[in-house]
Formats: sequence, structure tokens, C-alpha cells
Amino acid sequence: MILSAANTRWEVKNLFPKEYKISEKVIALINKEMKVNLPVSESIFMTYHFVNAASDNDQVQETVEITELISGIIDIIQYQYQMTLDTESFNYSRFITHLRVLLVRLLRNKHHKSGELDGSLLGFMKIKYNHAYDTAERIATYLHSKKGWTLNSDDKFYLVLHIWRVTSRQEK
Repeated sequence: MILSAANTRWEVKNLFPKEYKISEKVIALINKEMKVNLPVSESIFMTYHFVNAASDNDQVQETVEITELISGIIDIIQYQYQMTLDTESFNYSRFITHLRVLLVRLLRNKHHKSGELDGSLLGFMKIKYNHAYDTAERIATYLHSKKGWTLNSDDKFYLVLHIWRVTSRQEK
């Protein structure tokens, strides 16, 4: 896998803002104390290590894969809504957290049984939040084509809810 430094830096900085800021400080400290000049791209890999340390020592490859999938999902939403999401908003941060949890669970083959929620709730969401529902279906298709995963009705329900929140509650 080849990482484009500029694109990856933007994705990592926006998907993991706290970890990225810390990694920049660590790189600056290393440069100062060791009298070296590490490239800015090192902050990307340092960020992945911080994210992994906070998630039960997952592999760096898993984090890279999740980052790429989240980036693809964000692209789908921005395209479907013809808008740029506010990466500084609470709803965006909450949405990214939801996506991370969902993708880690799917990546580790820890599928939970559908049926925790009343099945009619997804039908209601489809009617009430049709655009968000259609976008969730596109994301489900994307995840199926990339990884062979199938989202259950609970996953889709929460995805619709978060898509609606992140697109409808942009802080002005």
C-alpha cells in the first residue's frame, strides 16, 4: 500500500486530531533533543501508534485500513450532500467515533446480532430521513464491495442517525 503524504496527513489530522497534535509535539521534541530533522510525514506514523496504543494494541495496518475506509465513507457523504462536513464539530467527532467502533467490530469479525432495535425503526428512518437512508445504503454497498461486509439493520439505523446529525446540525 502506498500512502500519499498530503492526503494521508489531512485524513489523519482530521480523523485523529488529538493524537495528531500530540505526535507533532513529540516529533518537535525529538528534533530538538536529538538535533535531527525528522520529516513531517513521521507525525502520520506516530499518530497511528498513539491510536493503536489507545485501542488494545491493534496493528498499525488495521488503523490504516480503518482510516482509509472512514475517508471513503466521508467522501460518499460529502458527495451525496454536496457539502463539506465541519470536521471541528461535535457531531463530526461523534460520527467518526461511531464509525471507528463499527469498523473495528466488522474488521475483527465481531458481528452482533441484529434485532436489538425494533425493526420498524429502520423503516421509519427510511421515510423520515430518506436522504440519510439512501446515503447509508451507498455506504453499505461501499463496505460490501471493499470488504465483503454486510451491515445489519441496527448498523444501518445508527448510520442513518449519525449521517443525519452530521449533515443537518452543521455548526454555523
